[in-house]
Amino acid sequence: MTGAICHSSEDENSIGIISNCTTGGLRLVNVITRRPNAQSFDGVVQMCINGLWKPLCHNETTDNEAIGKVTCDQLGFGKQRIHSSKSISHQNPGVHLNLNCNGSESSLLDCAQIIHLSKFRLLTCNFNTKVHCSAPPVRISSLTPESVNTVVSEGSYSPVKLTCSATGTLPLVVRWNFLSTNLTVAYLRTFTNTVSGPNLTSVLTISDPSPASNGEYECIVENSHGVTRSRKSIVTIKVPPTIDVESEPFAEEGASAVMLCTGEGYPAPLLSFSKNGVRILTSSSSCHMTSNSVFPGVYRCTLSYSITNVNMSDAGSYICEASTNGTFPVQYKTTYLSVWGAPKVVKKPANTTIFLHPSDSGVVANLTCIVKGLPLPVIDWYRIAEGTLRSLIEGNSEEKRWRIVTKSSLSESTVHSSLLISNIRSEDQGMYQCIGANSLGSVRTEASLYVHAAHSAIIQALPSSVLIEGSKLTLLCSVYHQLSAKEYASFTWTKDDEPIKQKIPFNSVMTFKSISLADSGQYQCIYRTSTGQTLRASINIRVEAHLKIQLKGDSPVVFGHKMWLMIESNKPTSGIHCSVGRLTKDCSSGEVTFDDLSCSIHNIEPYPLSLTVNATSALGEVSLIVRKFYMDSPLLCSVHLINEGITVNGSQVMVEFTGMGPVKYYKCSLDSNRPRLCSSPLVLNNVSGGYHTLTIRPRGCYSRVEKPLSESFMIA
Repeated sequence: MTGAICHSSEDENSIGIISNCTTGGLRLVNVITRRPNAQSFDGVVQMCINGLWKPLCHNETTDNEAIGKVTCDQLGFGKQRIHSSKSISHQNPGVHLNLNCNGSESSLLDCAQIIHLSKFRLLTCNFNTKVHCSAPPVRISSLTPESVNTVVSEGSYSPVKLTCSATGTLPLVVRWNFLSTNLTVAYLRTFTNTVSGPNLTSVLTISDPSPASNGEYECIVENSHGVTRSRKSIVTIKVPPTIDVESEPFAEEGASAVMLCTGEGYPAPLLSFSKNGVRILTSSSSCHMTSNSVFPGVYRCTLSYSITNVNMSDAGSYICEASTNGTFPVQYKTTYLSVWGAPKVVKKPANTTIFLHPSDSGVVANLTCIVKGLPLPVIDWYRIAEGTLRSLIEGNSEEKRWRIVTKSSLSESTVHSSLLISNIRSEDQGMYQCIGANSLGSVRTEASLYVHAAHSAIIQALPSSVLIEGSKLTLLCSVYHQLSAKEYASFTWTKDDEPIKQKIPFNSVMTFKSISLADSGQYQCIYRTSTGQTLRASINIRVEAHLKIQLKGDSPVVFGHKMWLMIESNKPTSGIHCSVGRLTKDCSSGEVTFDDLSCSIHNIEPYPLSLTVNATSALGEVSLIVRKFYMDSPLLCSVHLINEGITVNGSQVMVEFTGMGPVKYYKCSLDSNRPRLCSSPLVLNNVSGGYHTLTIRPRGCYSRVEKPLSESFMIA
């Protein structure tokens, strides 16, 4: 640190740079003017340690001109010599330094063999350090302010000004340094000089302050007699963080999702993602300083949060947070991840039993189902009557007793649908089905409604009256009848009007552990009391065969990066879907072609893939096929025969082929003959009898691996 001669406010006999006590700073005390007009000075050197001025102790073995030069330069003086003086008080603690100066250092701290000033120990000085310095030809009296620490934001900032005051023999030349770089030509920085007699004032103006302006500024004044440097003024411009996130990202279920958050500011913002109040990702490493901003020099930080194999539970609001360790208030930005997926049943409608008394009226049945999916599913209600689905449209009965109430929640990707049947009657008994569908698929669930009138019997089929062979079925006969004190009752069962022998006679429950196709039919429960009263209830049970799908013929046929397959089913289905990797197609027509299966392959060997075929029946039954096959890598250039492949007609051979990959041309060779340019169809005439091998090579494939095709054939 350097500066002009001046008197400290603490001691009128001390001189040095005008400044507060800054650790490592120097001043002269007990000053004696050796020449008229203050041309040279003697004084005792003190150093600022932790806010207090302490004598700089002197070791006579360290006397040298280099230490004196550095001391006087730091004080802002000219020629020098160093010597010692006996300390008046041996109990006065001072600073002991092990100095090794060469004369070019800017401060004594650059010469000291220490790690940190906080490690100094103040010991008793036997000798104080004294210097004899001459006054400089140029004196810098001040550089204000000592530091600038301000905040700028878009539309709200003021220019920053640094003022350097100096005196000396004219003419005086002023230069400014920024981080040791000359600022004579500087973008958005200008300085003006005002001279009055021997005094000069230079004002450096930063018109558009930004973090690019941050650093140390130094005023340098010179004339024909010499050069003087000011102490350094530190400018710190801070910018509050701004934050941005990708708006409304979405992903299909099972795929991957990436959410990106970008923050700008100075100091660099620390970004994090949270969901439901729980922080899930924090990072501070992906930041860089950018000039492409409203305020050049700010840090631009990015944080990406990736989710693989996305499911519906990943949907929701994600908050990106930008913090600066308390420098500025935390900034938040919210984005919503939408997960597109086929509908799924969140809540099934419950089986419901309603007991009707003759005096009852206005009883309402409520069947509610909740379906989740995106795009939001459309829910329709059906009633299963005699094995067929009957659509229930709101108010489609004469009395308009049916009402459908639907409530959607986009944030939860759910649809709540309630079927309300008012003025319930016995004929409303049956099975009701809730079907939710969107563009990615459909799902169904069902429930039974039992209406129990007074003096009546009903049969409940659990879980359903339409089942798949092998399922478990329970038939429960319920009677709404009050017996007198001496009455008793019994139950009997028939199937298609034929009596059924029960393991437990007269039981109201009939159980099938594994129902078969032969168990389909009409079942009747007969309730008889000891007084001769009889109540009957019947139900139709339909048992269907297992859904079976199978691949027909040679399916799947793999041809290069294409695949063709045919499928057949043993009964109608609501949809057959075929999947290879992340590609899914509707195979309900029984035939499908995948045109390009190479999207996720990154090696050069034949690549194994898995084909999955699944079908769903009207009862929700699923049948599944899984096949593995191999496909050429997209990093290969390969050749494949098409149509009949090689056709032999006498001594003439015709071959039709095609290539996969960026093939420019082909070369064909028969046996060991020289390869020649060829194209499809290739015709070879006058081929001799016997076995032959035809080789077709794809060429011009850049850096890809070229995989030839070799086929053998025989000429009779």
